[in-house]
Amino acid sequence: MEDDDIPRPDYIQALEPWLGKPVIKVLTGMRRVGKSSILRLLAKDRRSAGENVLFFDMESLEHEALRDYRAFYDRVKSLLGGRKSLLLVDEIQEIEGWEKAISSLLAEDAADIVITGSNAKLLSGELATLLAGRAVTTEVWPLSLSEFDAFSAAGENRHTQPTEDARLDRYLRFGGLPGLHRFGFDEASYLQYLDAVYSAIVLKDVVSRIAVRDIDLFGRVVRFAFDNVGNLLSIKNISDFLKSERRGASVDTIANYLTALGDALILHRVPRWDIRGKRHLQISEKYYAGDIGMRQALLGRRSQDIGALIENLVYLELRRRRYRVSVGKLDEGEIDFVAERDNGTVYVQVAYLLDSPGTIERELAPFGRLKDRNPCRLITMDRFQSDNFDGVRRLYLPNFLRGAEL
Repeated sequence: MEDDDIPRPDYIQALEPWLGKPVIKVLTGMRRVGKSSILRLLAKDRRSAGENVLFFDMESLEHEALRDYRAFYDRVKSLLGGRKSLLLVDEIQEIEGWEKAISSLLAEDAADIVITGSNAKLLSGELATLLAGRAVTTEVWPLSLSEFDAFSAAGENRHTQPTEDARLDRYLRFGGLPGLHRFGFDEASYLQYLDAVYSAIVLKDVVSRIAVRDIDLFGRVVRFAFDNVGNLLSIKNISDFLKSERRGASVDTIANYLTALGDALILHRVPRWDIRGKRHLQISEKYYAGDIGMRQALLGRRSQDIGALIENLVYLELRRRRYRVSVGKLDEGEIDFVAERDNGTVYVQVAYLLDSPGTIERELAPFGRLKDRNPCRLITMDRFQSDNFDGVRRLYLPNFLRGAEL
């Protein structure tokens, strides 16, 4: 089974209103989350409708000679031959100076342009100024649980379909990279694939780009950050950890590592939001993994990690649903997530199991300190707990991950 065989309609639907419009359509996301497949699905759909489509995979050796903006521009113009077409460019950051070629093609109205990139700063700095008002971005994430179900169903014999619980367990263990489903659901192959993806991203998007000299030190920082998803994390925390392992690193070095991991979308930095003061705080932020499978491949599977894993999954699902996400700080206590969209704010707490009255009281306590009327949600793995606690609606985690609304 190829990834391209499984539709991901949410992303195609996000692109469709902009097709034919004089803006650059940008898909961003960590490597191997399926951006290339989405482009190929779009190409297939448009070709079947009779549209002329040009597709460039810039990671392919076939296009190595086009990794300079002038060579790329000249090739595209020659292929267009004066006929406006749909131009799809995968991993555009591989083209040196790509923004010059794309900006020119847009200004000339030579093509309807969709590009992908694997860097969070693809549209930043001078480039953001150059393309201001002329680019729209859609973030691509690892598979949701419902998408994971669809990929699983396509990859297995219909007589041996795993149960929903079995698919959830597999999702918790191996994450949501679409390429997993090429390996016949074999655990050893899964872990080998995840390790290979992690290594490729680190080497290509981090180590080479920021010229990391001490690979061992860098690896320790990554492991510590992955080991602390959902915990408040500071450069001092990391520095103290390195000292405990008889290693040292400057503040600037650690900060550069975290920034590079964020740019490569391996880690996502989540700021803290002071709910009383209505401002973002600049210290002790939280980080979440771009895919929990890579975290598992790096650290191994440990039963004590379940709380961090489900919190990480809720974060990814909120971002997939286009919420802006912060960690809520109160005078006493914390709200796991403050999720904002244009239609309002939702406060979200995440807990593994509500196994005692004390646990329920602890999880609900921060909601009681809120002074506004925004909805509050408690997401847990309890199958049979009450669905309502004094106005706080509880959601069963698998239902939420499969699309239940907050």
